[in-house]
Amino acid sequence: MNSDQLFHLIIYLGYLGAFLLLGQFLRIKIRLFQNLFLPASIIGGFIALGLGPYALGCIPKDVANTWSMLPETLISVVFACIFIGNKLPELNSIWVRAGAGVTFAYVQASAQWILGLGLAALVIAPIWGLHPGVGSIIEVGWFGGSGTAAGMTPVYNDFGYPEIAALGIASATIGLVYSIVMGIVLINYAVRKGYTKVLKTASSFHEVGSSGILRGDTAKPFGKLKFEGFAADHLAIQLSIVLIAVVLGWLMRTGLAAFLPIVNSIPVFPFAMVAGLLMQIIFVWLKIDDLLDKETINRISGTALDFLIISSVATVSLNVVITYFLPLMILMFAAASFSVWVTFWLGPKMYPEDWFECAMGDFGVMCGTVASGLLLTRIVDPDNRTVALEVFAYKRPFILPLVGGLSVSTVMAFRYGPWPVIFVWIGSLVFSLVISKACGWFVYSRPKGQVPVLNTTRE
Repeated sequence: MNSDQLFHLIIYLGYLGAFLLLGQFLRIKIRLFQNLFLPASIIGGFIALGLGPYALGCIPKDVANTWSMLPETLISVVFACIFIGNKLPELNSIWVRAGAGVTFAYVQASAQWILGLGLAALVIAPIWGLHPGVGSIIEVGWFGGSGTAAGMTPVYNDFGYPEIAALGIASATIGLVYSIVMGIVLINYAVRKGYTKVLKTASSFHEVGSSGILRGDTAKPFGKLKFEGFAADHLAIQLSIVLIAVVLGWLMRTGLAAFLPIVNSIPVFPFAMVAGLLMQIIFVWLKIDDLLDKETINRISGTALDFLIISSVATVSLNVVITYFLPLMILMFAAASFSVWVTFWLGPKMYPEDWFECAMGDFGVMCGTVASGLLLTRIVDPDNRTVALEVFAYKRPFILPLVGGLSVSTVMAFRYGPWPVIFVWIGSLVFSLVISKACGWFVYSRPKGQVPVLNTTRE
């Protein structure tokens, strides 16, 4: 890359920044966007898509081609940030508190793989001629979210199925909107049925829709400076640590690929996540982890994620979505129906306490993003009077391997066909249910009302 190409890259990023600002402006002005909790990156991405070479043609194709290469790199930055700066809690205490939620999440993820690949192999592939691996877009787009779907684009392209990459990004966008809209519908229903512990009437909902702007006393600090400016800029140091994790992840993949060529089919981002975890462990061992500022790391991750999402949405192939609209809708309807069923049928059987509040966090993550899960948890328990938020936070380290495993399962589905992957996830589902039953969490006949079992107090 020469200096002119690098400068053009900065200019093209500036274009994306303009669409991101436009998306935020529209979010401020249009109440519907606020009520749907649509991020500015999604709004701006759709505007860029409409003006892009696949629609009105106002944006040159070379700009869109450059944008389309961003997600593969930025997703590694996002995943490298996951563990860096996090305190490493005792696994035993986490398991006691959040084990029921962990097994519930694994049952959901396993069932999504089985549902998606099974439906694709039995219905979609024979009728529309798509590879059965298209079933992976449920798990990649819904459980993985927009960032993961965009990061998986090179995997689909490498196997010769760019149309599935476009469907994956469309799936993630649909899942994000569905998670919020249906989540609020389910909370209203649960309030009327008496399944909620805190909310007793629809009028008890807190006003959570906002423009996303913090002004005056509502403004929050960016982070805590760990380095004096005359020595090295604080942000530069934190960013360097993240980038080193990405490099280490790339080196790990390259080294493994020398012995196992199939590893070349797996993207860098799961290795970057592992590298970030190893770096955190080393920082703790050296007793210099206090130099890490998690808030700053989160801002680096958030910035990468915003540009990742807006670039992936802006470069979706509309022709592919239109061509395969019906199979896409079949997969989306199946995923949506399953998400509601598993929440109300399995939720009360696997959560010993505050089942609906806990299950709504899982619903948001299963269909949209971690942010969706947190949002629904906040709506159904605005004052943190149940165990839902605690369980949601504590189980995250155990669930992250599911996200990293998305790429491996997708590669296996394309290389060896859907059925071996389906059988593996059937085993995961059965194992999760057995563990939940053995630990006393899974009770088939438990009623849907609140069943306080854990010795937890809330003020």
